[in-house]
Amino acid sequence: MDSTGRPRADRSRHLERLRAVDPINRDTGRAAAQACFPPPTTLYRELRSGNLRVETSVAKPMLSETNKQQRVAFSVAHVDAQTHLFSAMEDVVHVDEKLFYLSKVKRRYILLPDEPKHSRQLKSKQHIPKVMILAAVARPRHDPVTGRFFDGKIGVWAILTHEPAKHSSRNRPVETMVPCAVSVSKTSDREMLIEKVLPAIQEKFPGANEGMLIVVQHDNAHPMMRRGRRP
Repeated sequence: MDSTGRPRADRSRHLERLRAVDPINRDTGRAAAQACFPPPTTLYRELRSGNLRVETSVAKPMLSETNKQQRVAFSVAHVDAQTHLFSAMEDVVHVDEKLFYLSKVKRRYILLPDEPKHSRQLKSKQHIPKVMILAAVARPRHDPVTGRFFDGKIGVWAILTHEPAKHSSRNRPVETMVPCAVSVSKTSDREMLIEKVLPAIQEKFPGANEGMLIVVQHDNAHPMMRRGRRP
């Protein structure tokens, strides 16, 4: 065994000081070095030698006993009583909202050598216009009736309305129809389901016109329409 060179220093006493520090206050190498007093470079050497380790903490939902029972009941409800297998959930349409920015501060383009650099202007990087969209998807499958493959895409719709402009500007005259954001509420969700989602399901979903029972799951939310109530 080669014993040349300076002996390795024992820094276990310094590293033990980390136990008294909250993990939130030592999430970086510099913060951990300030807690146990060695330089950050020394701390990185201890990491490489295995005397320290890095762990990633992922936030998980805080579940009560009632939540746990509801999750178990949801799983049991999707088990076939005869085959004891989980349901394929081919009769479920998942609906959810998503907020998208209309542009990005930094974008990457692939251009030819003689193409000019693409230029974009924004009045403010902190106030980029954004729009709320509603998406409906289902499980992809082969449709035996039509013989085609159903990709599971029901549709995507922007949650906004078009209203006439109240004032003129250099970009458009007054009374020009411009898109306006709509506050997402129970009423707007109900209108989107009736006017957009349900007609698209009837048009694209396999078996929708054969009397198939289809479940619309809206992001684990409570029902937007009561059973037996006409729109």
